[in-house]
Amino acid sequence: MKQFITTAGRVLAVGSGVLLALGFQKLSGQYSSQLETLKHVPYGHLYVVLLIIGVFMIMKGNRMYP
Repeated sequence: MKQFITTAGRVLAVGSGVLLALGFQKLSGQYSSQLETLKHVPYGHLYVVLLIIGVFMIMKGNRMYP
């Protein structure tokens, strides 16, 4: 169970981070702040939430006993 939670968290964190980075790259230079850019990234807020959930899953998996 520990390995599953940790691996699933890593997949969520890396996957959503990459999609978020690609969205920021496409819109770079068009808006004055990162928060404004995030509002225009398609599903940007969802990617941030998935990134945070992935990080918490990794932290939870690291605290579990084998």
